Amino acid sequence: MNLTVSQDFNFKSPTEKVWHALTDANILAKWVMDNNFKPIVGHKFQFRNEQ
Repeated sequence: MNLTVSQDFNFKSPTEKVWHALTDANILAKWVMDNNFKPIVGHKFQFRNEQ
């Protein structure tokens, strides 16, 4: 069983702006959903859909 998920995106924004949005938990929460992301190697994080 293959448990890999991948998606390809093309953004018109500069790479730095996209990277910041992907690595800042607060911005990522606005874009995707609540999370406990930290840009630290080995940190396990979760997206949360709390209502």
